[in-house]
Amino acid sequence: MKIAPVFLMSTALLCSAVAADYSSYSTAKHPKAQGVNIKLDFPATWTSRDNPQPGVVHEFRDPASGGRDALIVVVPTSQPRKATAKEFRKSFELSDAQERIMPGAHHGKKEFVEGLDFPCVALDYDLAIPQLAPAVAQVRNYIILIGGKMVQIQFYGVAPPSEDIRANREEMMQHVIRSIRKG
Repeated sequence: MKIAPVFLMSTALLCSAVAADYSSYSTAKHPKAQGVNIKLDFPATWTSRDNPQPGVVHEFRDPASGGRDALIVVVPTSQPRKATAKEFRKSFELSDAQERIMPGAHHGKKEFVEGLDFPCVALDYDLAIPQLAPAVAQVRNYIILIGGKMVQIQFYGVAPPSEDIRANREEMMQHVIRSIRKG
């Protein structure tokens, strides 16, 4: 069976177009990364900038949402002692784990993400922000353990409580998290 050259060319173009949907970012040598050296993909159409807040290494914002939707890389300035993978998991198995991370938020699901090169937990929560009402900031916070340090990859989306923006962006969030590698 012969495969038409046009089919092969269009397949190659489609694959390169899909790959071009993401750009790569590295925390290497960033002073707020505290020695955490990872690379990750982010949506290529999103803007990229440093953030002056303590612990926030970098942020990416979706211009299509007016910059209200974001992907933020955080290495908290206050770290627990160097944790093992077993200790990391045990701390997030506790029933109050979400409340400790984000007190006062409306907490949704908590799940351990399997199949990565590092321990990871995903926490969903909604933050009521009076300036946005009735919309809320819907957050999925992936917390990963890299080199004994906890790193947060936070996805924020602003939407009415009746719309689940996390479900709309599930594929993108999975791509970003699965793209993380030591760098």
